[in-house]
Amino acid sequence: KEIQIESTALRDACAMLAKLKPQSATLPVLAYALLSPPVGKDDHGTLAVNVLDEAMRVNLAMTAGKLAQPCLVPFALLKRAAKGAVEMGAVSVMADPGKVPPTVAWDAGYARMEEAFDPIDVDEFPPMPAQPDAWLPAGNLLAQYAAALPFASTDECRHILQGVAFFTAWQPDPTSKTPPADQRPPSFQPGAHAVSTDGRRIECRPVEGCGLASRVIIPACDALLMLAKQGKDAMVGMVACDPGYAGTLVLQAGQVTHWSRTVDGSYP
Repeated sequence: KEIQIESTALRDACAMLAKLKPQSATLPVLAYALLSPPVGKDDHGTLAVNVLDEAMRVNLAMTAGKLAQPCLVPFALLKRAAKGAVEMGAVSVMADPGKVPPTVAWDAGYARMEEAFDPIDVDEFPPMPAQPDAWLPAGNLLAQYAAALPFASTDECRHILQGVAFFTAWQPDPTSKTPPADQRPPSFQPGAHAVSTDGRRIECRPVEGCGLASRVIIPACDALLMLAKQGKDAMVGMVACDPGYAGTLVLQAGQVTHWSRTVDGSYP
């Protein structure tokens, strides 16, 4: 029931997942990562973190025994093991429901390290958000989001202004008589665009090639900024949430899928 992950790949995955800051004193399960072994021979395993407002899953190549099952592992322990393991080594997770406690082991070069942790049942992990109904090209949405975010408000009282608003391409309403036919969207830009403001300055940037068809306010997310720096072609989608809650924006870039709850409200 052992799962083995190459240390360098795990280190890179932990660097990405750490942007969600998976730690909690009130809900200990939020400090755990969900490790899922591959289902088939050609499948990747996954490592996921869910902090409720954000969630992220990374595909990871790993080997696992036939009896290996998904398990929860403290994220801080996985990160520490990946950092301490030798470059060409592997981190092993042994989580047998019939044996307590489960352990994480790694080769540190000078010694083999092994650390036990308190088990938590997988059913306690918050459900991962759903997949969007359709994946659409993100175009340069991530790049423009990263460029516009420094102009967003950091004032806690200005909740609506704390993110970057994405507006779809403007389409005039041929049946509308008021306002007149030369009506313009709030930002006076004819195409899809991203807007951010703190009330004193405003930034508006054109978004090209994005297939997203709904207006959203994307919150400030360190994980999205890291994905933007990678410069990979991304796909985007929206997942509807329960009534009364903002929807969830989903971005997929390479082996990473990121969910973030959008800011609820209408942008000025």
